[in-house]
Amino acid sequence: MNNYDFWEALPIACLLTTKSGLICDINPSAEILLNIAKKKVLKKTIFSIFESDINFLKHFSDLGKGSNTLKFKKSIIHLKDA
Repeated sequence: MNNYDFWEALPIACLLTTKSGLICDINPSAEILLNIAKKKVLKKTIFSIFESDINFLKHFSDLGKGSNTLKFKKSIIHLKDA
């Protein structure tokens, strides 16, 4: 099994993005969970698909600057109509 087969077979919904939030890939589990076709979200930003009260890109970029944990007291994520 190669990495691509593993990605496709994952039972967990996953989206792969660039550092700037551009969606590069979405696995079949995510397509089912989000009820959206892969071709519809590729090359869109994650912000065009999800709304949140947390700036995830800022938190993830902080991980590379010495911080090794992410702590969220409360987060609200909404799926936008695509």
